Amino acid sequence: MNARKSSSNRLLLPAGILILLLMIAVGYLVSENAKYKGLARQYEMDVAEMQVLQTTLEEEYQIAQDELEALKGENEEMNTLITRQQVQLSEQKQRIDRLMRDSRNLSLARAEVEKLREQTALYLQEIEALRAENADLTAQNDELAQSLEMKSRDYVALEESSALNQRRMEEKARMMQDKIDIASVIDADNIVIAGEMLKSGGKIKEKDKASKIDRLRICFTAAANAVVEPGPETFHIRLIDPRGETIIDQNAGSGLLTKTEDGEQVRYTFQKDVQYVNSGGQVCTLWDQDKGFIAGTYEVEVYNKGYRCGEASFVMR
Repeated sequence: MNARKSSSNRLLLPAGILILLLMIAVGYLVSENAKYKGLARQYEMDVAEMQVLQTTLEEEYQIAQDELEALKGENEEMNTLITRQQVQLSEQKQRIDRLMRDSRNLSLARAEVEKLREQTALYLQEIEALRAENADLTAQNDELAQSLEMKSRDYVALEESSALNQRRMEEKARMMQDKIDIASVIDADNIVIAGEMLKSGGKIKEKDKASKIDRLRICFTAAANAVVEPGPETFHIRLIDPRGETIIDQNAGSGLLTKTEDGEQVRYTFQKDVQYVNSGGQVCTLWDQDKGFIAGTYEVEVYNKGYRCGEASFVMR
């Protein structure tokens, strides 16, 4: 019996050691598995962040390129600088793209993207500084041009019989006249359009329903203009229906108007002649339409001396 106990004790010892080793191995495997899961999660997070960073890079790079491209103009020196900066940004982006192929370069890629932002800001500052410098040069040239123009007036006075000088004088006169014409345009402010129904006994009632409206009353303020001499002035009024068509009636004074600014000819509905005083005043006129009106939004444009000087809209139900 003692022999059997001794034999049993000898078997228990290796078994205990084996169990202990198994427990250690299981613990190690659990620990390694947790570590690998943590690494996997970190990898996934890095990949996701790298994708966000890639999207941000593409957007900011394109914005930077567009901003630089928009700054190009007629100045060749500035255009050359901008082109060089665009190439440098492209090269820097390519370096960042190579870094982003491996998520282990995430921190370095972040730093390079930040550097790209700083470089873009620096480029824009350089361009702004160059533009300011060019503006100063332009101002100096303008002052010089004014000085030369003053001196050339004496020369023109002595050589006004010359055909060349005559053409110069005519061109200057034309430009000055254009400025005077623009300055002499009388603005039509506070345009008010009302639909009116004519009732028996000569009564008038305002309406906004197309089927009830017999005529339109259009009133506006002819703005004060110290440049304009008091006297007769003509305003051309253009009514545009909801279909985008100008309302015309040859028998009611409709015609063609040539726009001074571009020479385009447009139809107008009628004209209103007034005696203008340059302190301004109220102008009212009526438009009767036998064929009736349609529901929708109407546009009103007022022209003076071929320039559009006021506009408004109103709605008929």
